[in-house]
Amino acid sequence: IVVAFLVTIEREVQSEVARLAHGRASLETTLTRYVLSQLELKAPHHAFVRVFLAQMCAGKARTDWLTEIQTVIDPPLIQMFSSLQKRGLMRSDVDMETLTSSFKVVQLGLTMLWAMGEPGWRELEGIVRMQVRLFCSGVETRS
Repeated sequence: IVVAFLVTIEREVQSEVARLAHGRASLETTLTRYVLSQLELKAPHHAFVRVFLAQMCAGKARTDWLTEIQTVIDPPLIQMFSSLQKRGLMRSDVDMETLTSSFKVVQLGLTMLWAMGEPGWRELEGIVRMQVRLFCSGVETRS
């Protein structure tokens, strides 16, 4: 039940990824919109996400759950990053595994920060923008 619930949330998020992958926004704007849209979709389930993340941090989340969630998260992220590379916004010399795993670490940290706070936390958008900007500085193409 837990996995099905989380997979359903992630599938909703991933439909946004497909839209963003084909947009014309900058790298930073695209990734910021992605993170913020994910948090917005999870907002109605804030308490549940908080409990799940606490279990994960305590080592109580089953690894098969985490593996299954990754099978939903990874393909759309790869699609988005590939699209961003084709548009010349992301470096192509960084392998896809490194891009996706690095971004997921940033995203997980922001999700945990969001989960610890209260829904509607005003400062969160600024924090998301700052962290995405830092991530982008390492993966954007150099002019």
